[in-house]
Amino acid sequence: PKLSNQMFPAYSTLGPFPASTLSFIAVIESENPMNPYVQSWTASVEREIARNTTLEVNYIGTHAVHLLNRRNIAQPYALATADQAFCQHKDANGNYDNLGASPCAPHVADASGNFPRLPYRNFTNFYIDSDFHGYSHYRAVNVKFERRAGDMALTSVYSWANSKDDKSAAAGVGASGTGYQGFMDNHNTNLDYGPSDFDVDQRFVSSFIYNLPIGRGKKIASNVGEVADLAIGGWEVTGIATFQTGFPYGVSASDIGSVQGTVAPRANRVAGCDPIAHLTGQFQRLNLACFSQPLPGTFGNTSRNFLRQPGINNFDMGFAKNFHFTESLNFKLTVDTFNTFNHHQY
Repeated sequence: PKLSNQMFPAYSTLGPFPASTLSFIAVIESENPMNPYVQSWTASVEREIARNTTLEVNYIGTHAVHLLNRRNIAQPYALATADQAFCQHKDANGNYDNLGASPCAPHVADASGNFPRLPYRNFTNFYIDSDFHGYSHYRAVNVKFERRAGDMALTSVYSWANSKDDKSAAAGVGASGTGYQGFMDNHNTNLDYGPSDFDVDQRFVSSFIYNLPIGRGKKIASNVGEVADLAIGGWEVTGIATFQTGFPYGVSASDIGSVQGTVAPRANRVAGCDPIAHLTGQFQRLNLACFSQPLPGTFGNTSRNFLRQPGINNFDMGFAKNFHFTESLNFKLTVDTFNTFNHHQY
């Protein structure tokens, strides 16, 4: 059979490539790459405050700069204040009647044939660019108390921490809730700087092992017989108590008419209204009357991650009985319970 090269077939003419088809472009390598780096500092003090008892205090701080962000540089510029009244006008039925006209609709030309709010008039969807201007801050104070003496071992740790960033996601992903498409306002990414999605500002964990002082050689019933000691001696209690504040979150809204071209709009806060007061529902955690939908062409005034989810209140406990038959023959029966008091963990 006759063989021929079909890898690069010949074209006699090339068809047009209209600019209107340029709807989505992702730039993986930035035209201005920078080297991300992290600065960190620590300080620690440890003291023995009593026999077999120590107290340790640590401070930890980090500052990261030039982190890789993903930003939609084709997002329309914010609507001018002078044009907001035009875009917020309603007809007799209460519907916004100018959202399909320029400058409300950023991809509709004005009377002069211009697109005043588009950075790139031919890109009607997303133009995702890599950007090395992300940054984050973290600081924490850890206090550790430890006692190991006699029949008890106790370790307690309290942490106060604060983690902030302009996004909490992988390098090539946009900010919270935006997928690959950047920030609420890609021309002002500082509006997304706030508590990290994983920020836990307070956490306390305490663990202990306690051999009850009952039985032969103990403070209570030290002279009891061997048979009685099998019943009342050798008891052990263990436990882990965890208390933690919840993760942060915000309240989202809608971009009415896509006037702002944002994928992560946030709600307005009603002045003087406490969002966690007057909760009447059994599982109600937020008073929605404290929030409102921003008007077309405006961003909500709530910040990113300004609220807290319910935290953790948990006890894990264990109970054990040690049987000492001979010096080399022992038997231990253990019962472990998790979330012992059945607290709801939302």
